[in-house]
Amino acid sequence: MQFSDGQERDRSIIAPGGSPSAAVAARSCKDLLPRRRERRGEDRISALSDDLLLLILRRLDTRAALGTGSLSRRWAHLPRELPALDLRVSDILPPLYQRLVLLHRDIYSKGTDVQYRVGAMKGELMPNIRRYERRAMRALTRYVEIILEADALRARRKLSKLKLEFFITPNTARINQLIAKAVDVWGVNDLEVVAKPFYWQRDVREFPSHGLCKDTRISCLQRLKLGGCVLPPLHGFNALTMLVLQDKPDSPAAAYEAVFTWCTKLQVLHLNSCRCSGDMIVVVDAPSSEIRELVVSKCRFRSMWLRALPSLESLASLDTRVLFESASFPCLRHWNIRLDIGVILEGFRQFLAEYLELDLFLGCTPGITNLIVRFTGPDRWIVSSSSPSFLLPNLR
Repeated sequence: MQFSDGQERDRSIIAPGGSPSAAVAARSCKDLLPRRRERRGEDRISALSDDLLLLILRRLDTRAALGTGSLSRRWAHLPRELPALDLRVSDILPPLYQRLVLLHRDIYSKGTDVQYRVGAMKGELMPNIRRYERRAMRALTRYVEIILEADALRARRKLSKLKLEFFITPNTARINQLIAKAVDVWGVNDLEVVAKPFYWQRDVREFPSHGLCKDTRISCLQRLKLGGCVLPPLHGFNALTMLVLQDKPDSPAAAYEAVFTWCTKLQVLHLNSCRCSGDMIVVVDAPSSEIRELVVSKCRFRSMWLRALPSLESLASLDTRVLFESASFPCLRHWNIRLDIGVILEGFRQFLAEYLELDLFLGCTPGITNLIVRFTGPDRWIVSSSSPSFLLPNLR
């Protein structure tokens, strides 16, 4: 039997036991291959819906999110639609910056900075570190400007959460505008602001005269974390229930004491690595406070004296001396104590021996049911002068 040229080609791809229809289907698939190759250059990501693109953006760090704006006009406005913004200058810094910082620390930790190449520390290493820090801040500032400009051209957005980490520079006007707009206009209820000094510097940041926002009466702020900046006025934030203060510079004792009375609805307060000017004593006397959880960790206070916190249920005093001045803590049930006690000089140890009794810490807390104690230092072994069952009758 004779076949035409086309039939010969069809017959050549017919498998044993196959049929001519299978051959035609195979040839049709073969004809589609060039078309697929032509479509390889198509931008399939832009064909996705806005909901899927926003899902992608939520999983990107700040460095990657900054780059998406250059893909197309459609990507540029997408960050404005996100319900939460997480802008961190540390995400923008390249890996080389971290290697330079580690090299600088290693040189000083080993005491080899004198032996290091003459002028290399000041002439090469530190200038390179500063250059990367300034570049990262310029990129972050440009991104903040894009967000603010997009908001001015479009309808008012809604934002539930804002995390902002930046270096302390003389010009942070755009950062201030973003924070104020988030609180005043966008209705943010969870705000985190962390100001970092340039490497090997100890700068602190101060907020403008109006503080975080211009009108605290309309604020919806419920959770607030402030790090590396001077404590701004917090009175008027009536919806605030959780406050975290971290790496605070030297501040008067009155500033910390006012926190307990400024925010009437505050329930959770964390003080981490905060400093008190003049090594002063912080006295907490807030009989109308609703604070239920208090954490004081590695704070540079001489001590913190608690007079009245009637709603307090849980207390953690870590590497900070916290003492009770009265028994006005009827709800306190949990206490975690970690403290370095004692001095090395023998004369001072004998003088202070009478003050190293467990009753000094637990004399006003009979309602405690859960207690964690870790004393370190030369005088870590403390003997109670009273019976444990008398001091803590409800201890489990």
